Amino acid sequence: YQWTDETMTYFKVSRGFQSGTVNGRAATIADFSKLVEPENLMAYEGGVKSQWFDNRLRINADGFLSEYTNEVVQVIRASQQGFANLQENAGSSEFWGFELEAVALPLRGVEASLNYSYLNTRYLKWMKNGVNVANQRDVREAPDNTIMAGLTYTAPPTSAGVFSAHVDGSWVDSTVNTALRPVVNGVTVPPISVNGNYALFNARLQFVDIPLQKGSLDISAYCHNLANREYRTYGFDLGSQLGFMMSSFGDPPTFGLQL
Repeated sequence: YQWTDETMTYFKVSRGFQSGTVNGRAATIADFSKLVEPENLMAYEGGVKSQWFDNRLRINADGFLSEYTNEVVQVIRASQQGFANLQENAGSSEFWGFELEAVALPLRGVEASLNYSYLNTRYLKWMKNGVNVANQRDVREAPDNTIMAGLTYTAPPTSAGVFSAHVDGSWVDSTVNTALRPVVNGVTVPPISVNGNYALFNARLQFVDIPLQKGSLDISAYCHNLANREYRTYGFDLGSQLGFMMSSFGDPPTFGLQL
């Protein structure tokens, strides 16, 4: 609903569906024979979008709730014979959270931005041999808190082109890579395939709209991961089953020039 020229609110309800399937690359006959049931989703979202101070400040916020029935989850099954990525149904799960976005123009040529999101995830029902083991399952790649902030300065245009400088930083909470917790000597233990939280900083300088005889030229120089942060993006530990661990890491400091 558009309350004023600068403020509106909204609310929506949606439904989603994903058809069932089979695990064509299963390592055992039992996993291959088990059907993956269709997934259903009910989603609710509401929020506000607003402009303030003669459109020099924009603030948007929203909250959401997603309720899954038979959510299709990727799991890793490992044994002495090997491992396989399979799909399995979680009986029911619930994701909820909120997001905040703010963009400000405090000075001529300066733009500041801030984004924050909170995510709460949990499995409510996951049956195994007639027992609900939802409290032994973890939602993959779902950080509780994510923050991003940026600052951009754009100089007044000149006949030679337009110069701008940008810096940004982000924070991501720790995440779990596998839904199934490892079993050591027959006992389920806390997740060990975890990516730690990390902060990243980036910068960019650019000069655009440089006039040429035909057309124009844009030049930019950038650096990603200025603080040389070592961080893992994915991995899982199969030490108790197969004796090895797999990990992927983010890029080290990366410099580049674009034309």
